[in-house]
Amino acid sequence: MPEIEIPTSVESYDGPLSIELPPHANPEECHHRIDLAFDGSYQNQSDIAAVGYVLKHPSGDIIERDNTAAPDAHSITETEATACLTAVQAARKYTPECVRLQSDCKPVVDNLVNNPSPEVEDLYFQIMHLLQDIPSVLIKHVPRESNSEAHDEARTAFKRLKYG
Repeated sequence: MPEIEIPTSVESYDGPLSIELPPHANPEECHHRIDLAFDGSYQNQSDIAAVGYVLKHPSGDIIERDNTAAPDAHSITETEATACLTAVQAARKYTPECVRLQSDCKPVVDNLVNNPSPEVEDLYFQIMHLLQDIPSVLIKHVPRESNSEAHDEARTAFKRLKYG
């Protein structure tokens, strides 16, 4: 996938303000699909934010997993949005034909599917900008237990930041 310049905010972007995602393909028909799970971990009193993600083949084999600090996130909403952005950036390296994004955070899914809240509008704009070049994108809310690997990644990074 070619490198693209990612606008950092709605105000800094001179393209169309509404980005249309491609129509959903049948995930079983995608020859090069990535299932992408992500999660964030945030503690208000210490203002520590961490994110984690897991990228998988449809077979369930892990392609990549990672966790990191999210120093620019200062709320759980920003942390979850940062987790999504980090995971989408990682997935793009593999030039997928189809991406299934899943999160156990309903507000994340709502912000992706509908108009994002003002607090995270710029983050979601960046996410949608990255997703627009992927031929098929499916976004869904899943129960916490279905997102446990990404949750564990985020908690690992959070503990590392908090306790050293």
